Amino acid sequence: MADEATPEDYTKKLIALQGRDLPDNELDRWKHILGIDRGLLAMLADWIPSIGFLVEKIDKVIKDIAHAITGVVGGGLSAIGTWVEDFVNGVNRTVNQIGEVFRGLVVTPINNIVSGVRDWFLGLWQKGKGGKAEETFERAEQQGKQIIGHDEDIDNLDKNKAEIVDVPNIAMWMTLNPLEDPTFPRFFLNRSVKSVGDKTSSDSHAAFGTHNHSVINNRDPYYLPAKGRIELGYIRVPRLRSYDTVGIIVGAESNPCPMYITVYHMKSDGSLEMVWTSGNISGLITSQKTEYRMNLTEIFEGVEQPKSMLNQGGDYVAVGVLQTGNGNVRGLAGIEMDSVAIPAGIIPKKQNAMFVAGSNPPDMIPGSAIDFDNSTYAPWFCMGQKLSNDPPPKIKLGPDFFDRPDGGLGVNWATRGNIGITDGAAGVRGGNDGVRSALWVRPTNTDNHAVEVIVKNESSAGPRSCVILRSNNMFTRGLVYMWNRESRGFARCVGENNFQLISGTLQGAGIRSGARLKVVANGSAYYAYLNGEQIGAWNPPDPENFPIGPEYRFVGMAAARALWVDSPAIEEWQAFDL
Repeated sequence: MADEATPEDYTKKLIALQGRDLPDNELDRWKHILGIDRGLLAMLADWIPSIGFLVEKIDKVIKDIAHAITGVVGGGLSAIGTWVEDFVNGVNRTVNQIGEVFRGLVVTPINNIVSGVRDWFLGLWQKGKGGKAEETFERAEQQGKQIIGHDEDIDNLDKNKAEIVDVPNIAMWMTLNPLEDPTFPRFFLNRSVKSVGDKTSSDSHAAFGTHNHSVINNRDPYYLPAKGRIELGYIRVPRLRSYDTVGIIVGAESNPCPMYITVYHMKSDGSLEMVWTSGNISGLITSQKTEYRMNLTEIFEGVEQPKSMLNQGGDYVAVGVLQTGNGNVRGLAGIEMDSVAIPAGIIPKKQNAMFVAGSNPPDMIPGSAIDFDNSTYAPWFCMGQKLSNDPPPKIKLGPDFFDRPDGGLGVNWATRGNIGITDGAAGVRGGNDGVRSALWVRPTNTDNHAVEVIVKNESSAGPRSCVILRSNNMFTRGLVYMWNRESRGFARCVGENNFQLISGTLQGAGIRSGARLKVVANGSAYYAYLNGEQIGAWNPPDPENFPIGPEYRFVGMAAARALWVDSPAIEEWQAFDL
């Protein structure tokens, strides 16, 4: 169309081409021309009042598009559909803002409405149809921002989660998951010098006399909180975020007391309102020091479902960990903080605080009851987002070839007793008679899994080695398959390193060096395979007495020593979901 064309000329042309009447109001007319119903956006605003600003922005874009098409803005256009630089610069910011919203916003009660608006809007900027707009669209897609929603009181809000490419590049010294926000950088949890002090001593030589020695202490970055006290770590949300996971790092503890994680939202007066709390998680972590993540969930109509926490940039979230009851307190990863006088009016006063809670996390913590002054350690906590919304993938643990110097099994194993590496294989490392065991620190993702090992050597008819399936985190319950060179069979764990042979499963043939043994838990049945051929199966007559579920997905191995004879060593170990 010629440069001198006006909006009215274009409207007449459209009427002639499409044969339809258009509204008299110019803005409504252009909404109609561009294919959007007049009442649709108004309906959207009625459903979600806080989205009203979007309606205004869309109106602005419609006007700009109309004027640009018809040559009113930008010095004139030689043809319909040609986009000029002035126009692109003029609406680029609005385009980015609205495009991000519509790429991330899906509201369950009005899916069709939102989808219609989103499809209409993004269709205007579809690749291959926009000229300069195509470049704008590509730039907007690389903005690395996640816009996921508006008010916290929007019910049934489902989000399209951000992918790694959709968020700013979070360095690994902050956290291992680029979709997480920590209380402080993970890299600070190092074993560098933690304390330097002076010690006075006397030397017997007269030339030296009394003098000072500098004492350097390197220690793990963990501290022991008191029972019945919630350790709080604050996180200032850096941008609009949807959190659905919480993370902590705990120290090693063989007899842990119950532990609870709670997520709070800080209100404007500094008080904390509970958003989510876990059950007792002590049964979900082995005795080894562990970096642990937990998904936020909620019960809806009797079914456990994923839960997300919406946050605006600048909001404060507090993660709390409470330990109470029988057992020992586990250390929390953290760094010691110095007390500093804070200017009046700053909330929160520090990244760390504590609250005496007793045996249960409270639903609300008044701001006046939060103790910042006596909290000396900042715990490392994080809030984040799962890397994928898909069901947990089937994973493989290991393999571990034990091709390391003689000694302990390493950080991936939680051990009970003197089990370790000798001459490139895992097994007994001397000591008294008895059983010792090791669990892989991470559980499998599913109830159906398998453990596979290669036997390096065999003992005589002495003690048996074992593989462990469907164990709890302390290996006081679970199923094992045991063997030596003369016999093999299934057994159950009835206490710490205490096995009970299952009647009728013991076979007179053993397992020799170099053999590959695989033991499978599938449904309520258990199977054993030797070099690919099935050698045993067992179906419990009382499957209800063999626990199954997230707390019974730990796997591992065990070895024994009796009368100075060691059980068979293992030169390769691995486990995997079926």
